[in-house]
Amino acid sequence: MSAITGLFNRNGKPVERYLPEMVLAARPERGPDGVGVEFSGPAAVGHQLFMLLPEDRPGQQPIVQGDILFAADCRLDNRRELARAL
Repeated sequence: MSAITGLFNRNGKPVERYLPEMVLAARPERGPDGVGVEFSGPAAVGHQLFMLLPEDRPGQQPIVQGDILFAADCRLDNRRELARAL
């Protein structure tokens, strides 16, 4: 199972760049296959990839669509359609 973290500053200030990396570094075993972090204003989303099957070919996460940040530990065959609906 991959690891996902999300941070949100209720005061509206941007999330400090080191915070998501610090949270993800606490569990390095959850992300041996890749790490990604994205920022959008007062929000940050981090994802550590843990592939279960060698044939898994996930795209880079978190996904950014405009001001939407998204990370998941799932298989989405209709990702483009879902992104448009959001």
